[in-house]
Amino acid sequence: MSRTSAQIQSEIVDRFGFFPPFFEPALPSPAVLENLWSQTVSAYLENPFPALFKEKLNAYLSRFCAVPYCMVCHSSTLRPLGMSPGEVLALLESPAPVDSDFDSELERLAQWPALDGGFPDAGSPMEESLFSCATAVFLEAGRAQRCQSEMLRVLGADNYNHLTAYLAYIKTCHLWMSMHPEVLYEADLRAKENLGPMLAQEPALAEFFRDYRTRVSSERDHHAMQEVLVAERTRADRAIRESEEKLRLLVEGAKDYAMIMLDVEGRIASWNAGAERILGYNDEEVLGQSIAEIFTEEDRAVGVPEREIAKALEAGKANDERWHLRKNGSRFWADGVMESLWDEDGSLRGYAKILRDATDRKRLEEAADAVHMREHRIAATLQQSLLMSVPENAFEGIDVKTFYEPASAEALVGGDFYDVFALGRGEIALVVGDVIGKGLRAAAHTAEIKYALRAFLREYPQPAIALDRLNNYLCESHRLERPDDMDMLVVLSLVVLDTATGAASFSVAGTEPPLIIRADGTTEQVETNGVPLGIRLKESFSATGGQLRPGDVLLMATDGVTEARNGRDFLEYEGMVALATEALPLEKLSLIGGAIVDGARAFAGGKFQDDVCLLLARYHGATPTQ
Repeated sequence: MSRTSAQIQSEIVDRFGFFPPFFEPALPSPAVLENLWSQTVSAYLENPFPALFKEKLNAYLSRFCAVPYCMVCHSSTLRPLGMSPGEVLALLESPAPVDSDFDSELERLAQWPALDGGFPDAGSPMEESLFSCATAVFLEAGRAQRCQSEMLRVLGADNYNHLTAYLAYIKTCHLWMSMHPEVLYEADLRAKENLGPMLAQEPALAEFFRDYRTRVSSERDHHAMQEVLVAERTRADRAIRESEEKLRLLVEGAKDYAMIMLDVEGRIASWNAGAERILGYNDEEVLGQSIAEIFTEEDRAVGVPEREIAKALEAGKANDERWHLRKNGSRFWADGVMESLWDEDGSLRGYAKILRDATDRKRLEEAADAVHMREHRIAATLQQSLLMSVPENAFEGIDVKTFYEPASAEALVGGDFYDVFALGRGEIALVVGDVIGKGLRAAAHTAEIKYALRAFLREYPQPAIALDRLNNYLCESHRLERPDDMDMLVVLSLVVLDTATGAASFSVAGTEPPLIIRADGTTEQVETNGVPLGIRLKESFSATGGQLRPGDVLLMATDGVTEARNGRDFLEYEGMVALATEALPLEKLSLIGGAIVDGARAFAGGKFQDDVCLLLARYHGATPTQ
């Protein structure tokens, strides 16, 4: 019997601990979701290869996918497996092996005996050889068939089949992502938990993630150029006419690449069939013409062709990623490289230029970037409206100060929020919460929760009842409106305070309990707890009573403060209490809150791993008018 998407989604959450955004596009199609999940379980989760080997292989091979989701998520998974951000960067920056590299790996692998169903030790030369051979098979390199034979001998049939299934699964993931570029790695829990600390420790990793498409494309074009040059050097050992014919056949057979040979003046000396297919000119029309003819008019006007030749002459090669012109005047996005060619005596022979039509990839990247930026702007605007500062003396008998700091200015807008509002009869509500997720959907969900809670509290100004109703509302919304959406969980802390008497009622749902800092400097953690909202219908929440006295300060915070991290150590609740106690003599709430946030940030090495939301309230007692 076929299952619904919700049933499959529940199983995925049970297995992963969250619902990876990778599966979201398949939610409208249960059969497709079932197929993707089945492949994930058999080829990935239950694959007997060591977890570190699988994640390293997936992260590295995903650098060849135009959409960064798989690469970033599996790179993030390497952190809890013990790899440092520097080691992850070194892995990703390793250039793809060429055929000559595979020869040495095959020779090394041939020296090892069969493993009889086992696996090589992590980081061993044997594992490195298997990694390189698996890469060759995945990239369909020239030595792939020999790599397959040697891996079958060493691994045995069973593990060889598991490795083959895993490589096929990675290809499936890349195709799925290329068809769904709207899926964002920022929403994946693996990236949310690990990417921030990794980028903080190794900033060059962020640069690689930003520019990897260009770097990998340039690397592959460089390898293609190297193969052409190797073929050219090899022909010196043979008769000139025979070798030139073979080189001509090689170049003419490369239909997907334009391979253009230039003389020392930058004029076209030869032009293969791939160049004719991409650019529209036959060789008779372009031989002897300047290479500038294929550049756009605006690039010619500012000397781009000449600068590319000059760079190739000076540095040996020059990357070429820009718009070019076809014979019919249409434009295409070219991705290529130009290299200088030298004789053995050091004399310049000319230049070789290789390029391919990457217009489809360019359009895909532009579309994905446009969607990302549009949603970020909308979400930022919405969240700014939700985080408007509360005037410090807006309510009689109490001063309030709020603080919010995102973990990263470049990251998607988060779901942290605060709220302070009047309930009538001298009571006010103070709220600090966090909605799971990032971006536009999280911001919209935050607004929905914020104003639903206001409505429930103004009807029943009792925290436990309000949380009961808000939880049931979220569960019913999930069931009726968004059954396939797992980003519905909410954690929050809620206090209802009578400003005339100081009597307070506290309730929490899956977050840090409020802290009372007495006027004499002692602290009291409010003993209350509760599960996150939106998990189970008709969940019962409780409230704990308390009493604020004049001069007392109430502190409410999301886990961005307590989970500030320094290496393997967390600030934790006790650390926040210590910072608050130390800051109390500063008296002003703005100074106290600033000191707490600054102290937590300093503990974390200058950068938070999660958004920080903090609310401070000082109780003064009843005024004469009350």
